[in-house]
Amino acid sequence: MWPAQVKFGTKEGCDVRLVATSVTKGGCAVHVVLEHTHSQELGMLDNSSVISTVEFEISSPGCHLAMNACAAAAVATSLGVPLTSIGQSLSTYKPVGMRCRLEELGLQTILINDCYNSNPVSAAAALQLLPSMHTLRRIAILGDMLELGAISIDAHKEILQLCCDLELDLVVVLGPCFSTAAESIAAAKILTYSNAESLADHIVELITPGDAVLVKGSRGMQMEVIVNAIKAQASSWHS
Repeated sequence: MWPAQVKFGTKEGCDVRLVATSVTKGGCAVHVVLEHTHSQELGMLDNSSVISTVEFEISSPGCHLAMNACAAAAVATSLGVPLTSIGQSLSTYKPVGMRCRLEELGLQTILINDCYNSNPVSAAAALQLLPSMHTLRRIAILGDMLELGAISIDAHKEILQLCCDLELDLVVVLGPCFSTAAESIAAAKILTYSNAESLADHIVELITPGDAVLVKGSRGMQMEVIVNAIKAQASSWHS
């Protein structure tokens, strides 16, 4: 039978515990150590617990992935999957579509394609990836977070303030919500554009070799237009 409850997290007493996590490969990957506490197999002389440990690397940016891996491991171990097999599987994880997908464009230029959607929590998490990138500059290109209702402007202000707190080299925003929010942020590094097409026309002036660039926004902002413009710009460096 399945256990009635499976606990995971960073605290002692969890069935699967996140022991350690660290950024590796210049911010492009995460090293994870998990610990599984479980009962002795049937036939043993006592009912003491056994602790198994596994460490692996996820080839994608973001320490938040370590806790996601811990949750997945909790489910898998409850179904009888060995922790070593879980670690091997998690080490092959690759983001799908436009969900925080890291793309190396050459000349030490990194694109974080996170265009699938955006909200205050996911935008903050994505921005936290940039400081760990070992690149010449760290740039955030952000499209409006839609459907936030009455909290919209305040939420956009908080994201821009986070950009300032992280001391990013350049912040570029597009859409009326971010543009309005930027008016109250005292930072000369924030550039505003009305839509994706207008910004795409100026990418050549903004992105240079050696940059780490995060592109994120709600689906309605068509941020993939910006991603395509950045890739086209990077291709021109090699021609």
